[in-house]
Amino acid sequence: MTKYKLIDGYSVRGYLSYQSKQIRTLIQDGKYSFALNNLILLLQQYPDDVQLKKLMASCYIALKDYDKAIELLEDFPLLLSYATLTSLYMKTNQNEKLYDLYQKIHSDKNFELLLDPDFEFISHCLKTLFEKDYVPNLDKITYHEKQFFQYDEKLALNHIHIHHNNPENRGFFLENINIEDLFYQIKQFIENHLEEAAVTTRCTEQYIFYVESCGKNMNQLTNYVSVFTFVGTSNILTMYPILLEKKFHICHLEKQMQVKEKEKVKAKSGIERFYQRYNQ
Repeated sequence: MTKYKLIDGYSVRGYLSYQSKQIRTLIQDGKYSFALNNLILLLQQYPDDVQLKKLMASCYIALKDYDKAIELLEDFPLLLSYATLTSLYMKTNQNEKLYDLYQKIHSDKNFELLLDPDFEFISHCLKTLFEKDYVPNLDKITYHEKQFFQYDEKLALNHIHIHHNNPENRGFFLENINIEDLFYQIKQFIENHLEEAAVTTRCTEQYIFYVESCGKNMNQLTNYVSVFTFVGTSNILTMYPILLEKKFHICHLEKQMQVKEKEKVKAKSGIERFYQRYNQ
């Protein structure tokens, strides 16, 4: 990394803010290893800077070095790290730590003061996983929460049709795209390529697929579809055309991939999937 000199009048905080901005640009461009090397050098000078550590955790996650990301985040105040740790514990099957996290955030009075949709969602997910008698009011929870509790493919397809098959929305599919066929082709691909996902912070994973002239985003024709699933599953939560704003790993469907008729099998709920995995 180039040695930067402090500009006259720059405070240390201003200097770190500038460096953080430069590193975010590297991350947005997909230059995770380069960004990580810069962060290692900066943290040698400023070992207690939380923002630099958060950026470092993002790099480790992008590079799929989940253990190092977890090690960093476990030193953070829980209020800053609970959402990402939930996803990472699920991804790495660290069920005991996931249960400890569930106990901590539901016994910490500070979390009761959070008017934060992220916390409501994470709390719901952890209750689904660990409270056997937990039954939410399905009329009062969000689409994401409902799908985590009891996944429904028809509901997912309906959600995609409503939100991403309409030119009034930011990202929408063109009329020649059969959304249902694409949905099942992508699902079939993901079932065999779970390792290609990028972890996000709401118990979900993201995939980017190349689908030629699939739709528009911000009135620009695009060849890319963003797909979100719940961690460790092929259960598609949503998908929509995007503009490729940064370097992603791109998934490619086989040109002649055929979608076979499948038996209508009831998808497992979040808690069923969890206990099946937990008891193995």
